[in-house]
Amino acid sequence: MAEAPGSDYEAGQTVATAMGGMGRQFDGSYAEFTCVPANQILPIDSTLDYSVLGALPEMIQTAWGSLHRSLQLEPGHTLLIRGGTTSVGLAAAILAKKYGATVIATTRKPERIQFLKDNAADHVFVDSGSIAEDVRREFPAGVDRVLELVGTTTLLDFLKTLSDHGIVCMTGMVGNEWLLDNFSPMDAIPTSVKLTTYSGG
Repeated sequence: MAEAPGSDYEAGQTVATAMGGMGRQFDGSYAEFTCVPANQILPIDSTLDYSVLGALPEMIQTAWGSLHRSLQLEPGHTLLIRGGTTSVGLAAAILAKKYGATVIATTRKPERIQFLKDNAADHVFVDSGSIAEDVRREFPAGVDRVLELVGTTTLLDFLKTLSDHGIVCMTGMVGNEWLLDNFSPMDAIPTSVKLTTYSGG
């Protein structure tokens, strides 16, 4: 921290913040310097390099919040992560695996299968945009939870992968599609399946 007028923080102290309007309500989400309200920072003690430390707060809180607040993940659940090679997908896989879930991840590139398995995935599917049938062949009853990090382009397909009382959480939009055309909830969402979102703002 360079300075913190009007607060209990001291110049040079290591602090962290995530989300909270950066890049929207005020500038600086990816800047070298930014000015944030003192009530949204926390002091931390870390020996990590700043290039690593700077990447962690948003990524980890997004993964953790998606898994525990929105998906209500429990040990023993099967978790399907669409967008498994994203930073949030990798963080979610590791957190879920340590929590006792079976982790299933997707990638569009077959050469990344081993990378995902080396990073907590128990099963990997190559995502062609339509993988519900592939998932159901391996998990006939469906999966318990789906973390959707790519967007709306294949959300309807992923809804079909869920078991009774399963939950899908829309967290990411890296596919750059924000809207569902001609969305019919009664047709798209299977009975007892739940659709939710997570935003760490």
